[in-house]
Amino acid sequence: MDINHLKLIQNYLANANLRLSIAKVDKVSQNWRFFNMRPSYNALYFIREGEGWIKIDEQEYHPCPGQIVLMPAGSLHSISVVNDNTYRKFWCHFTAKVDTLNLFQLIHLPHVLDVPDESFMEQFFKELIDAYGSSAWTAPLQRNEILMKLVRHYLDIVPDRQISLSMLPDMQKLNTVFQYIEEHISDNVSVEQLAGLIHYNPNYFIRFFKSKMKMTPVQYIIKVRIEKTKGLLMTTDLTLEEIGRKVGMEVHYLCRVFKQFTNMSPGEFRNQIMSNR
Repeated sequence: MDINHLKLIQNYLANANLRLSIAKVDKVSQNWRFFNMRPSYNALYFIREGEGWIKIDEQEYHPCPGQIVLMPAGSLHSISVVNDNTYRKFWCHFTAKVDTLNLFQLIHLPHVLDVPDESFMEQFFKELIDAYGSSAWTAPLQRNEILMKLVRHYLDIVPDRQISLSMLPDMQKLNTVFQYIEEHISDNVSVEQLAGLIHYNPNYFIRFFKSKMKMTPVQYIIKVRIEKTKGLLMTTDLTLEEIGRKVGMEVHYLCRVFKQFTNMSPGEFRNQIMSNR
């Protein structure tokens, strides 16, 4: 994988926000079918028994026992039984967002994978189902912690050669813009430069970007710079002047914007992190 693409994918994963909607295990009935739905959630199916048919966008599958299926949010889903030998499956629905975008629309992954260690995968789902049904006050944290582990385990079994940035036209454009911002965050990045990358005029580019991200390109660049500042404050001993150069902001402006985002100064933020270690 191209090193710049790898860094961008790692950045998406670092900023992904996962939330569980439901987790269950069941034997599907003869009524298990729907066609051409475009849900706002991702679905993971771990097939344990039976046969069935799944279509994701234009690709058709007949997943077998021992395989796991990822049905990304925003894609076109169809499912159906094919005979009396219906699926028994572990499954969950969840959202995975990077800002306002669906993680699995930014990253292209295989929809169906063989699971090398089926008992390990099944244990993940059992723990997730238990956490989903728990009434403990810490259950929401437990659900998301297990969900993160489950998704990470799914990603771990994806062959590197099958991981790529999205091929969807709008997502390709955004990936191009995001990658440029990541690589030039210490520079004076302009809207005109970003628009030129995808051959849009600046005014149209601003409308396009805001329709996808619910913020302007300038607001997004500032957000990226503040997140990078937080990371450098947490993991290095760099001075504010050095951090400012790395994220492309003058110190006085960095301090003012940082406080708007976090309600504390960079120094207060670093001291709080140090005191919690």
